[in-house]
Amino acid sequence: MRNRHSHPKQHLARWLLLFIGWLVAFALVLSWLGGSELAGQVSRVNLTLVGAAILFLFGAYVVSLVNWAVFVRASGINTRFGVLAQMLAAGLFVDHVLPPIAPGGELTMGYLLSRQSRKPFSKTFATVTIHSVTWLVSFMAFTFLLLVYLLYQGNISRDLTLLFMLLLIGFGFLLWFVVHLALAPRLCKRIACGAVSRLFPAVSLLSGGKLRKRQLLAWVGSTVDAFSKSFSVFLHQRGLVWASCGLMVFHHFFIALSFFFVLAAFGVPLSPTLAMAIYMFISLVSLLSFVPGQLGVYEVTGVILVTLAGGTQAGLVALAIGVVRLIHYWAVIFVGGFFALKLGMEKLVLVRP
Repeated sequence: MRNRHSHPKQHLARWLLLFIGWLVAFALVLSWLGGSELAGQVSRVNLTLVGAAILFLFGAYVVSLVNWAVFVRASGINTRFGVLAQMLAAGLFVDHVLPPIAPGGELTMGYLLSRQSRKPFSKTFATVTIHSVTWLVSFMAFTFLLLVYLLYQGNISRDLTLLFMLLLIGFGFLLWFVVHLALAPRLCKRIACGAVSRLFPAVSLLSGGKLRKRQLLAWVGSTVDAFSKSFSVFLHQRGLVWASCGLMVFHHFFIALSFFFVLAAFGVPLSPTLAMAIYMFISLVSLLSFVPGQLGVYEVTGVILVTLAGGTQAGLVALAIGVVRLIHYWAVIFVGGFFALKLGMEKLVLVRP
């Protein structure tokens, strides 16, 4: 039976234990791939490039924050930039502990903004949704541009390009579905109410048992109608939406460049464009998985692709990918978890690893 009086920090400690377990498992893999030889190579890692990777990752999230803040301001919500940054961090925490397909981070950001600004959730969630749409559009655009450049340079096979394109078509369908769902209140309401009915025990936990199912379903119905209207307002501001898509291209560029800098720090001989294309491919595969945090999927895919493309020792590549995960995943988990607690979202941290 769950201890209702357990402190949320104890649950955050479970993620620390999972992190330690990941480190142990990763160390065993490195040992199997030639740990004794890797020990001497670690001392030659370029820490300046690792620092650059961290800075570019930070810059990527700053770009994402600015993009969301633009839509928040456009909707007439005046929330301080620093507070929005904390909400984004909490949303990233939820995104990283749930399967990629689950919109937990977006719901968290919308809820926190609604609570802080005292604006309807339908309005605040619309800002998060249009932000996510620009993320998807820019992701597809940046990946497509990389593919065209690499194909022109002859640095990528047509078979791999075709696979990339098929994945992008899948993402295009996902983008169409999200926009169509947001503009079709009846369908959206049916899906939302069905999801709430199935997830009501978890929702009841988050609310402290104060909500009743019928009351919640009625709220969901009215909120979906209002959300659809708020979201459609953004779509009519085409100049703003396309400018945001252009801005978010830099978000993906900075994260992919961060990936390249880590590989370069370990001496993996890949060009920046090829390394960034590999990162985008890993992201595509990982996002299509149903594994929370893409744990295992990201690492295996990354090691295989980088090893094949760079002709480098698998152990060295695995070590580099491990550092990428430390920076891109685990750091976000603990920073985001801290801000989730700070913002009073203790129940978020009750999510079991």
